[in-house]
Amino acid sequence: MDIISYANPGTNNHILNTLLMKLFQALFGTSELILRLPNILAHILYLIFSFKIFNRYSERNAILFFILMNANPFLIDFFSLARGYGIAISLMVTAFYFYCRFLENQKNKYHVIAMLLLCVAALANFAFISLVLGFILVHNFFYFFIFNRKISFKNLWQINYSNLIFLFLLAAVCYEPIRKIIQLKLLWFGGVDGFWKDTVGSMAETFSYSSPYQFLIVIGCKILVIVFSIFFIARIIAYIFTKNSINLTQKIVLFFGLNLFLIVLISFSQHLFLNTPFMMDRFALFLYPIFILMSSFLIVDLSQYSYKYITRGVLILLVTLFFGHTCYSLNSYWYYKWKEERCTKELLAELYKVKQYEPSKKITLGIGWQFFSTLEFYVKTRKLDWITLDYNAVTMHKNEYFYLVRSDYDKFPKECFELIHQYQSADNYLVKCIKESKTIQLKAANNKYLCAEENNIIIGNRDKSGEWETFTLLYFTNNMCSICSYKKKFLSTELNSKYEVTSTRTDKGAWETFTLIKLDNDTVAFKAVNDKYLSFDEKSLQIFAKANSIGKKEKFKIEIMKAQD
Repeated sequence: MDIISYANPGTNNHILNTLLMKLFQALFGTSELILRLPNILAHILYLIFSFKIFNRYSERNAILFFILMNANPFLIDFFSLARGYGIAISLMVTAFYFYCRFLENQKNKYHVIAMLLLCVAALANFAFISLVLGFILVHNFFYFFIFNRKISFKNLWQINYSNLIFLFLLAAVCYEPIRKIIQLKLLWFGGVDGFWKDTVGSMAETFSYSSPYQFLIVIGCKILVIVFSIFFIARIIAYIFTKNSINLTQKIVLFFGLNLFLIVLISFSQHLFLNTPFMMDRFALFLYPIFILMSSFLIVDLSQYSYKYITRGVLILLVTLFFGHTCYSLNSYWYYKWKEERCTKELLAELYKVKQYEPSKKITLGIGWQFFSTLEFYVKTRKLDWITLDYNAVTMHKNEYFYLVRSDYDKFPKECFELIHQYQSADNYLVKCIKESKTIQLKAANNKYLCAEENNIIIGNRDKSGEWETFTLLYFTNNMCSICSYKKKFLSTELNSKYEVTSTRTDKGAWETFTLIKLDNDTVAFKAVNDKYLSFDEKSLQIFAKANSIGKKEKFKIEIMKAQD
């Protein structure tokens, strides 16, 4: 009951999907596969009924149209995610099959089945409520203007009483969740730049799936939308002025085209009167199958006339391009909208290593919101009670470890954190809070203070210490350290130069990390990443990472000025 009533409000609670996950979890236990099973089964349903639509009403091109319906890598993502989008889209396509049967023989049972399926789909994704409303209007349009029924209150009731029953039940279930979503302002994901840029543009971008030819795909998709929209309008005009009644194929074209038109109209109306944003990304994904269905049957309609070979050639070209792009883009490692999660298991393996060295250790891990759901799942299902998650990673620096996306990592003060691992494929970072740092001054072999000069050269020629002669020594694990100048720049070994030490880097990497070797009488030595010791050059008075062993010139005296918390 908590799921249906939205006791814990959140737009990720796709009611039907959550209920099915709970059911499968109770039957088969908890695993990644079981929680994704509702959408995997929904994909089978989608495949069956998308093929049945084309096989029944365009058998000659059924395989080609079927490929177009499925050749979208972004769409395929949502048939393997534990979210409601795949379920909703599958139920929608199934509903469309039954309504096409209704258009074929006008048996009311097919319309009732279609309406039921669309209402159930809306429980998996609330965005489908607009589709349900548009579907009712289209159904009435067909009855009164295509089937030429007389407009009267009696006919209106006969046609719509089943629609009203389903709408009432849908409203009863959805009222409380939607009320809470609106009250908590959780419904405002989308764009404000217009339907073309936000909805059509984002659909083209997600279809491109970050491919190297993304620009061409986006342009190509927009051209397709324009071309098929023009052809649809042209066919509507032709239907109006035709002397004969329109055939079944033309009815199907009209059905899908009008549904698309009404969804666009409702989207504009919501934005205009309710100030809601335009649909984007996954929220607009259900428009792809509708557009493909409309375009496919539009091709069938045009091929009935003098455009037979042209439409066939265009269809084969589109199928080749769509299928090739999808094969190129598919992978089993990451999803387009959640690429940053691709290294989650590698992160856990890294934390396991930390745990092995210190079996009694409790790890507090600060994370961005992007990782919370996935990591919480693994922490709970794997019983990793030694990991505590904190999703206030950017604003709260109280945790020992942090797992961050690039944008969050860039906000962190690098002098306070040690980079443990960079996950390059996802551009994520595991860092550790430095528990100890000290403000120091360093004396070289000539008993002069080291100084970070204005030109970022480190030179040992000062008799007295001041701000320029003050550094921050950051202690890491395994006797590793970094040194920051007063400008908050890291001392770095310039391996691509003369191995000189400069203070130019704002980020800390291997060149900015040294092995700290404690000697005697507050003297230390530093070994750079090239396995050479930092050495004082008596001629230039600079520091270079060139020495093979520790001698007088490789020893530096530390004067601790002020300890930092």
